[in-house]
Amino acid sequence: MQKHAALYCRLSVDDGSFGGSVSIETQKNLLEQYCQSHGITSYEFYCDDGYSGTNFNRPAFQRVLSDVHAGNINLVIVKDLSRFGRNYVEVGLQVEHFKEQNVRFIAADDHYDSTSLIHRGGFSLYTSGNDCLTHREQLTFHNTKVKYINKFIFTQIAARQLISDASF
Repeated sequence: MQKHAALYCRLSVDDGSFGGSVSIETQKNLLEQYCQSHGITSYEFYCDDGYSGTNFNRPAFQRVLSDVHAGNINLVIVKDLSRFGRNYVEVGLQVEHFKEQNVRFIAADDHYDSTSLIHRGGFSLYTSGNDCLTHREQLTFHNTKVKYINKFIFTQIAARQLISDASF
C-alpha cells in the first residue's frame, strides 16, 4: 500500500456555534488547498465531527494512529492545533509520537511543520494574522493562553532534544 497523508479534521458540538469558519467542510477545503499548493497528491480525510478535543479517544483519530502504526501514513496535516486537540500537553506528546514513527506533522494555519529546522523540537510563535478580529474575538483569551502553552511545551521538547544530542 502506498503511503499517504492523513488530513485530520475535528469539530466538537461546542465549536458548532462559531459557524462555518471551523466547520468540517471548511477544514476539508483548507486542507485540500494546502495539499494542492504543496504538491501532496495522495491523502485521505479523517474527520471527527461532534467530538471534544480534550482527549484523543476519537474514532477518526484512532484510525489515524492505526494507519500510522501500520506504516500507511507518513504525514498528518491539521488546520491548526486547536482542531487536533485542546489538551496541549497531549498534543505535544502526539506530535512527538509521530516524529518517533517518522511521520511529519503540519498545522497549516499555525505555520508549524515538524520537519522544519525552525520547528525541529520547537514551536514558532502563532502567526495566523488577525486572530483577534471577527469571530475569533470570542476565542481571544483561549487562543492567547494556548499560544503560550504551545510555546512552553515545544520549547521544553527542544531543550530535552538539545541536551540528549549534546556531547560532553
